[in-house]
Amino acid sequence: AGRSALASSRARLGRMGEALHLGREMQAAQTTFNTPEAIAKREAASESFETAQREHEAAQRIVSDAEQRLVREEEMDAIAASLSLLVEHGERLGLHDDQCPLCAAHRTSEEFAAGVAAARHRIMSLSSGVQGAHDALAAAKESARRPSLTFQTASAQLEAHADELRRLREQEAAHVDFFTQWDLDLRFIQDPDGLEQTISSERDRMIDLERALLVLEASQAV
Repeated sequence: AGRSALASSRARLGRMGEALHLGREMQAAQTTFNTPEAIAKREAASESFETAQREHEAAQRIVSDAEQRLVREEEMDAIAASLSLLVEHGERLGLHDDQCPLCAAHRTSEEFAAGVAAARHRIMSLSSGVQGAHDALAAAKESARRPSLTFQTASAQLEAHADELRRLREQEAAHVDFFTQWDLDLRFIQDPDGLEQTISSERDRMIDLERALLVLEASQAV
């Protein structure tokens, strides 16, 4: 029974020693995570992310507006092309009994010519915005490149800090699980110094127990 108790004490001391090692590692990680410099770096990263996100979203809205403008201009250009064909057809037919071939309204030659000229001017105004819309969209996309890259960088930095916190929480959870699994005193989860003192006392008691067993076994051998 004595040897069994000694073996059990040795095993328990081994687990306590491992818990102490895990506790020291966790304490070091917590200290590093909570230094003023680390806290300031995380706060700066969060502020940079918020600024970058606002600028990125603003730039994307400009791109979206430019894309919608291009769609409208292309629609107007398609209408202008159809009207152009209609006007050309009417111009080729010309007046018939002083009536417009397109609307059958009574027109003089001068009025018909003026109407065709006005129609052509209107067609030109409808189709003239496509190139400008293309240029505006290209400029908007180019202007959005830097905010987009800045946002990606800020997002990566924020995610790196989130990963650091996640790893720390996982380390803390694993430490608690180790204590629970081996039925160790939960008071020492955040107190590695106290655990180290307890290990020292337990080791001394184990040495005393081993000496007592040796004496007992020697006396029984006589």
